[in-house]
Amino acid sequence: MKSRNAEFTRLRGLDLRIVRLGLRMPMQLLWRVTGPVSHDLLAVMHRNLLAGPLNRQVRFARVPLARPVWSPSTQAKPVRVSPVALRATEILNWADDVAAVDLDVVGGRGWELAAAAVDDGTSIVSLVCSHALTDGQGLLAALLLAARNEYPVALGAVGQPTITADVMDAVHGGIRDHGRLIILWAKAFRAAHRKRGNALASMGTDDRSESGPVRSTVAVQVDTNAIDRIAAMHGGTATSLMLAITANVARCVRGEVGAGDALSVAVPVSLRTPDDQALSNVMAIATVVFEVQDARYTDLVEVRQRSKLAYARVSARDTGLAHSDAGYSTVGVLPAEVREVFGPALGVIGRATSDSGLRPGHVFAFTGWGDGTTSLWFQATGIHLDRSIITDEFDAWGLAVIRWW
Repeated sequence: MKSRNAEFTRLRGLDLRIVRLGLRMPMQLLWRVTGPVSHDLLAVMHRNLLAGPLNRQVRFARVPLARPVWSPSTQAKPVRVSPVALRATEILNWADDVAAVDLDVVGGRGWELAAAAVDDGTSIVSLVCSHALTDGQGLLAALLLAARNEYPVALGAVGQPTITADVMDAVHGGIRDHGRLIILWAKAFRAAHRKRGNALASMGTDDRSESGPVRSTVAVQVDTNAIDRIAAMHGGTATSLMLAITANVARCVRGEVGAGDALSVAVPVSLRTPDDQALSNVMAIATVVFEVQDARYTDLVEVRQRSKLAYARVSARDTGLAHSDAGYSTVGVLPAEVREVFGPALGVIGRATSDSGLRPGHVFAFTGWGDGTTSLWFQATGIHLDRSIITDEFDAWGLAVIRWW
């Protein structure tokens, strides 16, 4: 018979880092729906998410250095519906605005559902979720359960572990994990001071006040068959093509890479087994290194080789993005039940955002497949990124844009 404490899930890895260091790392899914979105469907999905495994909160341990535990939450942020219709050109700005919501995983409000009508007769729906709760695969699993009104994953225990259990956790993992956090915090603190010093030096006598991080986003839909065909023509796969595109966009927005400097692309790698539906962050970061060259990266055979080498070296301890120049992530194929949960969808697209330690000029690309199309969401931190850059890169591959978000 299992003890009561066996029901608790401890925070570890990225979960623990986000909560203990106070990081802001939301994930976001956008649905572009044909016609007006049904308020009834929004209410049903909100109710199912509220009752499902995604709706949980942090309970801190009573013993120093013991790791916190997850516990079910009975509350959530209400659905936020825009009172006015958006212009189609404002969708990504609206997405940025709703992604800036103050999520509180400690208080049990770690996600939010929002929707707005668009002036072209379509609608847009957003789900924002703290990365502390889960990773992209876990989020999709939770959404699929909610869409099916099924909850086979246990929500965990209510209350707190015993003092004895907390002491045991502190000794057998908590001290180690919190020690790593102290090292990470110290590195981030030193990096922030260097960045601030460099910024002040570059400002000279300019007395402009500091502003928040600059992020620009571009999102598109393309034909999946076209991606596969073009990738095969260059000896690669859809993933290697997306990696090359990400690296090329990063080079373009940042200008020429310095002499002797390689360009690194961070790629989240799922460590889940096929039947693993746990909501924790079960992933690591592989780093694909592109050698310096004057021209664009087009040799997908080499990209595949470098990717395989990076995947083979990945460790469960590799969870940082700050060292990379760019990032590429995919949630894979979106199940039809998730795509159509708010009605017939023109497209579904997702991303994660973080301002924690990313270099100015960092470019992240996110992809998702479904219904014959691939959605790509590019975002750049601290530097300009616009449609012309994406258009030029796609044109160079012979890849046509079906729809701009």
